Amino acid sequence: MPSKQSIVQVFILLLTAFLSFFALENARRFHPDEAFYMTIARHGAINGDWLFLAEPLDKPPLTFYGNALALVFFAIESDENNILQLDPETGEFAGRIPSVLMSILLVAVMMKLASTVSKQNSIIYLAGILTALSPMRIVFAPTAFTDMPMLLLGTIALWMAFRGRWRWSGFWLILSISAKPQI
Repeated sequence: MPSKQSIVQVFILLLTAFLSFFALENARRFHPDEAFYMTIARHGAINGDWLFLAEPLDKPPLTFYGNALALVFFAIESDENNILQLDPETGEFAGRIPSVLMSILLVAVMMKLASTVSKQNSIIYLAGILTALSPMRIVFAPTAFTDMPMLLLGTIALWMAFRGRWRWSGFWLILSISAKPQI
């Protein structure tokens, strides 16, 4: 029998997933920066340019790797001549999936961070629900911007630091900076 605490946490995560996928369903077309980031990811996914040399980068490539892999798994199809094809609307959907999933994971990590700091269930639930209902999290969840990967990885680094896992904290902080160096 699941505990009351786990049932509440699952409810918070389901609410998070509902809000994130609702925002994904109602997302507008790509912002120009998102389109540029997805162009870089598309070069990796379709042309095999996994070093992203075709476009000038102003950000580290970690987020672009995630977006390129999402294109490979969800959007790219090959035609009868084995030429890779990418439908623009399917590509936009696929480019937003990593950020949506990371925004849901962010809420789970925030609840783990809160449980590390305080053993009170009310604090854990409050941290989860405030993160789940954060307007900025909901708005940035269905985007191809580099913010959500940076935020998730930075939060994991903070959680590891509170647990006294300094090497892991440094590792996740480096990954966070590899997603977006500006804070």
